[in-house]
Amino acid sequence: MKVLILNDLFEYGGAELHARLECQLLTRAGHECELVCVETEPGPAGEFTGLGLGVSPLSEARQRFVADSSVVGRLGSLLESRQPDVIHIHNVNLLGRSLLSAISPFHVVQTVHDYSFICPKGTAVDDDEAACSGFKTQSCWRRCRLGARSLLKRASFGQMLADRIEAGIRYVAPSQDLADRLGACDLKATVIHNPYVGAISEFTPRRSQQFLYVGLISPRKGVRLLLEAWSDVAASLDDARLVLAGSVEQGFETEFRSLLANMGSSVSYLGQVGRSEVTRLYREAFCLVVPSIWLENYPTTVLEAQAQRTLVVGADRGGIPEMIGDSRCLVDVMGGPDALAATLIRVARLTVDEYHAIVDESAARMARENAPDRYVNRLEKVFATA
Repeated sequence: MKVLILNDLFEYGGAELHARLECQLLTRAGHECELVCVETEPGPAGEFTGLGLGVSPLSEARQRFVADSSVVGRLGSLLESRQPDVIHIHNVNLLGRSLLSAISPFHVVQTVHDYSFICPKGTAVDDDEAACSGFKTQSCWRRCRLGARSLLKRASFGQMLADRIEAGIRYVAPSQDLADRLGACDLKATVIHNPYVGAISEFTPRRSQQFLYVGLISPRKGVRLLLEAWSDVAASLDDARLVLAGSVEQGFETEFRSLLANMGSSVSYLGQVGRSEVTRLYREAFCLVVPSIWLENYPTTVLEAQAQRTLVVGADRGGIPEMIGDSRCLVDVMGGPDALAATLIRVARLTVDEYHAIVDESAARMARENAPDRYVNRLEKVFATA
């Protein structure tokens, strides 16, 4: 099968990593596969095809309501020259109606990586941080104070939804939670969990109670909540330490420094670290904490920690609960710092056998649900019906 994968960028975040990985897996499975990055400039020959379509905020807003003929022409010409059996779209967020016009002659599958299809803010939480089922069933105008960009997105949602349905695109969601919320907005999606290609480690008992956060240092990722909860954790557990690794979100730097200054020696911030260092941190940690306020679809950090047989505590929203499974490791983030602190203290008091059983079950679930061959097989079945 000739597959053309479309994504905004070559390198940025999880969707970009996933698009590159999928291209490798499909090629290994015998398919002819090409990765096209619509915003990235042309790169090394054979690695990907870059169109270099620069999209300004004004152009993005306009394309939500009307196709740009020059964008349709450039993208359409490339697709026409390739004649793929199927186009698989990942994150192509800025081309709006231009994308729908360019792909209309082809069989198309799209993996939805986040909640931006159903929420103009992309978070699927309202101003009170309560989870939201999407624009079709909830009032964005009453529940959220939308900025100008989000207002434009919300104004386009109704027609964009109708156009997506009319286009006959087959949708894929990595989590059941996202599939359910898409379904509430009339977009049916097949659940295909993201693949994990690394090795799954053997279990080793943890010698310390080191709690770990890896990712963007941001309030919407729950970092403020985690730091506010930590004083109770440190007071209850004599040897508990918290390690944070990642870049700080713009606009949060001053508050983050202030919060850190009041934490004492039990909290360490490492900054952004490399992949090998992250793996070492997972292996040494007693627990990875994923306390996201906004809805996370299928965070890669959870899989990475579980592959090291490290316990994961996460928010009880988005796709996180179905990845974690055990209710003892889920926290109601609407319960605030007290609820998070109570959950961290509770898991710290698990016996070695209880800890071992939880991480073994997580590893077994990964082996079943996230095996690369299983991912390719499921994707091939969707491609065949596109």
